Amino acid sequence: MEEVELSGYVVLEWVPSQTPWSDGNWQVTAFHVAMPEGLSWSSRSEVGGRTIAVLQDDAMRKCFAMGPLPLRIFPAEAEGIYLNVTAPHPMLFVLLRCDEGEAWPTPRHVTVSQNEAARWMDGGEWVESCPLPSPLWDPLRVFALAHYRPERKRRVRRNDPLGILKRSTDEEMGGDE
Repeated sequence: MEEVELSGYVVLEWVPSQTPWSDGNWQVTAFHVAMPEGLSWSSRSEVGGRTIAVLQDDAMRKCFAMGPLPLRIFPAEAEGIYLNVTAPHPMLFVLLRCDEGEAWPTPRHVTVSQNEAARWMDGGEWVESCPLPSPLWDPLRVFALAHYRPERKRRVRRNDPLGILKRSTDEEMGGDE
């Protein structure tokens, strides 16, 4: 089984801040495998092959869905996926960027690998998370179990250039008197 590609829609929400230091902050609130049904949007547009559906846009709350965004999983990321899907609360990680002149951040990449999300954060990227949708749990768990192989524990070899450790064990056993 090689690379698997799924896609979905990221729902972003702007929440007013309770502190005087900022107006509010953006949060990823959900990821839907298909365009969320039953939600009413005030406007819908196509930008770069992606749909942006504004769900609410007023002074108190801004919320929109954007997608489809690809969710690619690779066998090389099996460890990070395994760690995520076996956690008590599996998460989906979204890399966001807010380019100059944009009113809201744009979701750029989506992953379920904890290791990949950690690399993004180590690189200074803005990463938000949301609960992993339940329809993705089983396929990801099957993928992780098929590809993840824990590293074998290796025997630690001590760096003993003078042979001190060997001599001390020989003396304890009564050798070399």
